[in-house]
Amino acid sequence: MKYIIAAVGALIAFLEGINKVYNYKELWTKYRITAEALKREKLLYATATAPYTGDDPLQLLIERSERLMGAENNSWINIFDENKMGQNA
Repeated sequence: MKYIIAAVGALIAFLEGINKVYNYKELWTKYRITAEALKREKLLYATATAPYTGDDPLQLLIERSERLMGAENNSWINIFDENKMGQNA
């Protein structure tokens, strides 16, 4: 029994180390924030609510969605760059 407990403890420590190295929790949080923001934009567009009341709401939806996705991509790049610098130090 004590070997099983030790093995489970070692597995948990290993998985937590992997999580810290690759920042899965932080990446998942950023992904969910962006996904919810995109859902909000879609709802605003579908209901023709401000800011989608102008001449070309589809173009505005595309621009705002691209801005959100671009910010998330830059955020991911920054996280991976920080990981590289942390591993090289």
